[in-house]
Amino acid sequence: MIKYGNFAESIDTVFDQSSELALGVLLGRFRISHDNIVELARLRPDEIKTVARSAIEDKIERISISYIRNEVKWSYVQQRAPSSRKERKEEKIAEKPAIRQMPRYDPDSDVNSLCMTIDSWISSIQRVNNSENLSKISTKASLKLMHKLSFLEHTINSIQDTLVERTGI
Repeated sequence: MIKYGNFAESIDTVFDQSSELALGVLLGRFRISHDNIVELARLRPDEIKTVARSAIEDKIERISISYIRNEVKWSYVQQRAPSSRKERKEEKIAEKPAIRQMPRYDPDSDVNSLCMTIDSWISSIQRVNNSENLSKISTKASLKLMHKLSFLEHTINSIQDTLVERTGI
C-alpha cells in the first residue's frame, strides 16, 4: 500500500515538471518501474524536465535508472554559455581552409562520428525489441544477442566513466 502511495506522490511531482511524461507513464506510453519513478521524482525540477524532454524527443519507451542517470549527466556536460556573435564570426573565418591546405586536426572527429551512428543503433535495437518475432528466435540467437548487448553495455559504461572522470561530473 505504501509503495503505491509513494508512486502516486512521485507521479504528482513529475507531473508538476512535465505533465506529458507523467501522463505518458499513466497511459502506458512510457514504461518505468515504481522504484525508478520515485528516483526520478527525487531529482531537482530542472533535471526532471531534462529527462522528460529527452525521453519524449527520443521516443524512449522504457525509462531505466541508467537512462535517468545518463540524461542527468549529459545535461551537465551540454551546459555551456552560448558564444557571442563576434566569437561565431571569428570561428567562421578561422574555419575557411585555404586552397590546398590540410584541414586542422579535429580531436572531436571520432566522437562526432560515433554520435552519428548511435542513432541508427538505437533505432535497430528498438525495432528488434518491438518485433513480434523476438519470442520465436532460437536460444542460440538469444544468448548471442544478450552477450553482445552486455558487451555493448560494458563498453558504454566504461566510456561514460572515463568521461565523468575527465569532466568531473
